[in-house]
Amino acid sequence: DGIPMKKGDANAIISTIHKLGKQEGYGKLFKDGVAAGAKEIGKGAEEYALSVKGLELQPMEYRVMKPQALATATNTKDYIDSPCDVVYNWMLAPDASAKEEVEKFAEKVYGTRDAARPDKINATAPVVIDYESKTVAVDMVGMCKYLIPMMFSHFLDIPAKLASFATGVEISEADLMHAAQRVLTLERAINVIKGMRRKDDTMPKRIFEEPVPSGPWKGEKLEKANFDKMLDEYYALHAYDKNGIPKEEAFKKFGLLEEWKV
Repeated sequence: DGIPMKKGDANAIISTIHKLGKQEGYGKLFKDGVAAGAKEIGKGAEEYALSVKGLELQPMEYRVMKPQALATATNTKDYIDSPCDVVYNWMLAPDASAKEEVEKFAEKVYGTRDAARPDKINATAPVVIDYESKTVAVDMVGMCKYLIPMMFSHFLDIPAKLASFATGVEISEADLMHAAQRVLTLERAINVIKGMRRKDDTMPKRIFEEPVPSGPWKGEKLEKANFDKMLDEYYALHAYDKNGIPKEEAFKKFGLLEEWKV
């Protein structure tokens, strides 16, 4: 439509918003998202449309932030629900002393300082599962997940108290986590029924193949072999099989055997 698409160009951004809203020109082409638009264009355009399960990626460096890559690839809904904030805190820490404090917190909660490092993979799956469970738990209570487990507190003591007050039933943090993981198991089962498998829990090819071109993380990339290791551990901790399908034990743990039979 004669609009130069340059990174950070305000005119290009504002024009695109208007075209999308009015479904005019290329706005009509991309009205259902970048992935759908690229598919319609064809001719290899799909490789330039950075998306997962048809949803656009967030503006972050997944090649560096390994936990966010796993969270994005596996999320049952919209991947913004699993923000792995301990990694953000480490990356945003202003100096070595602040990073040290984040690493101490990670060691206390997850058993290893590497859980705070965006470029490490040995604690990625437990971190992702912890955050996805807590965001679901907070969602169930009706609170803002950007406060807990992200900005205000990492723990579920306040949501548990609120849930107890609202229901008249004593609900602990462990109870909330159990309920959240029950929801996650059901969500995964529904997606599996709809055809979702391991092949869908992945990142765009460019994330695996192209290293970060510049900046402090220049040369960093997400190795496909490392991603597969993270995914294997994620599945194992959730009691899914190698193809991402929940096993009977997952349903049994949450009292969902009748649903498993379906």
